[in-house]
Formats: sequence, structure tokens, C-alpha cells
Amino acid sequence: MKGTYLKLSIATGITTATLLSLSGVHVQAASVVIDFDSLTSGEVVDNQFLGLGVDFQGTTSILSLGGNLNAPYPPKSIPNVIFDDPSFGGIIRANSVGGFWSKVGAFITGNQPVSLRAFDVNGVLLGEATTPGANFTGSGLEPNIFLEVAAQNIAYVDLFGTIFEGGNSFTVDDFTFDTDTTAIPTPALLPGLIGMGVAALRKKQSDNVAE
Repeated sequence: MKGTYLKLSIATGITTATLLSLSGVHVQAASVVIDFDSLTSGEVVDNQFLGLGVDFQGTTSILSLGGNLNAPYPPKSIPNVIFDDPSFGGIIRANSVGGFWSKVGAFITGNQPVSLRAFDVNGVLLGEATTPGANFTGSGLEPNIFLEVAAQNIAYVDLFGTIFEGGNSFTVDDFTFDTDTTAIPTPALLPGLIGMGVAALRKKQSDNVAE
């Protein structure tokens, strides 16, 4: 049955994911991980990852292992991390691009508790996760604690130190998100589209027989 539907969607030029989306069925893409390792030490992180679905709006910059990164703040993936650069106010913001997120997470190392908050497009708080305390090497907690918030329609997130927000207090690596696509429910549309696909496939088969 799955193979039949796949052929129908190809025959009409409509993908299976499109059929599900048009009928209001939840479609979720695979997780995207931004490791920042393609950037250079000191580079401001802004719109370099628009094509992957995120805009950091110039609110952070790169620290590199063996360069300007302090050793007690090891990266999760070598060599780069981003940090709460005091030049930009000490709060990192990341906006979703091309669709809302259903899940957002990152590995955090800090000298104080650090929070990840998720908001909808109207600025309504959807969820929050916070590290238990300082977790740099030697602090008593392991570096790179993974924080994650899952909610529908996440439009942006921010990360900040909960005790002071002056900056230079935490690093972030392997920023991860899932993009969620949910269309307006139209229950009668999916059968109609499949009917179109059946008609198109029958016509194609008829044409092939005639040839």
C-alpha cells in the first residue's frame, strides 16, 4: 500500500509529505545540528546559517579551542563554540527561519546557571530549561550539559545567565532544532488528492498501453 501511494504522488507531481501536510497531518523533519566549526575564531555569528533554518542576529561570536577559548570550557565538537559575548549584551538569541521549531536544544558550559527559553511569534513563553549551576571543568559538574525545550510553534529562543547577564559567562555548542510543519486541517482534501493521483496514474497506464 505504501508503494502504491508513493507512485501516486510521483504521478501527480505531489510528494507524499505534501499530501500529508495539506491534510493537516503533522510532518517533522530530522534534527539540524549547528556545530559552528565552519566559522573562524572571533567571527560574529549572524545569518551564516539561514539556509539551515536559524538566524542568530549577530548576538554572539566564536571562541576556538587552542585560541581564545578558555580551557575549562571545552567544546562538545571541536574546535568552536559560541558564547554570551558582552559586546552584544550577554544574551544569545536564535530565530527560526522557514518554519517554526518543535524542539530546540544545545550543550551548555557556564560559570553560573544558564537558561534556555523558547517563545512563540508573539513573545509568549512556551518553555524553559536551566542548568543546575556552574559546570565548567573543575566546578563539580560535568561540562556540556544538554538543555532542551520541546513545544509547538517555537519562533525563537534565548540563552542567558540567570545570576548576571553581563556576558562572558557561558558557552554553547551543537545548537540543535527540529522544524515542525503543520498545515490547517482539511480532512476532505487528502482523499481528493489521492483521487487525482489515481486518475493521473490510470491515464498514464492507458497511454502506455496505447503506445
